[in-house]
Amino acid sequence: MSTAPDDVKRTLLEVLPKIARSSTLGLKSPKLRRTVSIATARVANADLEPVTLPVYTATVPELKRYGFPRIRQTGWTSLMPSGDDKDDTVAAVDIDASGAAFAGVSSGPDLDDFARQVKQLPDDLRKQGVAQLRIPSIYLLAIWLGGRAGLDGGGAVLPVGKTPVPFEPGKVYGAKEFIELLSG
Repeated sequence: MSTAPDDVKRTLLEVLPKIARSSTLGLKSPKLRRTVSIATARVANADLEPVTLPVYTATVPELKRYGFPRIRQTGWTSLMPSGDDKDDTVAAVDIDASGAAFAGVSSGPDLDDFARQVKQLPDDLRKQGVAQLRIPSIYLLAIWLGGRAGLDGGGAVLPVGKTPVPFEPGKVYGAKEFIELLSG
């Protein structure tokens, strides 16, 4: 898997305690606040090394027209598991592409599925490079295997969570097949 730059790690360590103390977050989602609080304590105790992945965001027209070469990195996401054996909830703390600013915090079933799928990837796929692919206009969240390293061929895409037709969650699509399905 890719290693996050030091500035992303530094920013994450700075924002985690603030997020965990946020009363607004607690009002919106007590479960998310609990997950972030537990993960924050575990990171502070060096008990948890979050999985931090690059995030790429694309539009359907952009992918149809240019494929994967023009896709842009829009940030970093750090997956923070709750650490509770009975609850595999994950919070994602997003840092902007510069690595210097907090961009958001989220959770939900699609993100939980994303984290599970990343964790279950065989080592040979992890070595190719793992990134998060977001296509907001069709509500698609996916694992992008190969990421920038597989740019010439586009790598492969594994949609997760609730996926739009014609994609199946958990199925790996080659870049060419993925774009053909977007065009269909």
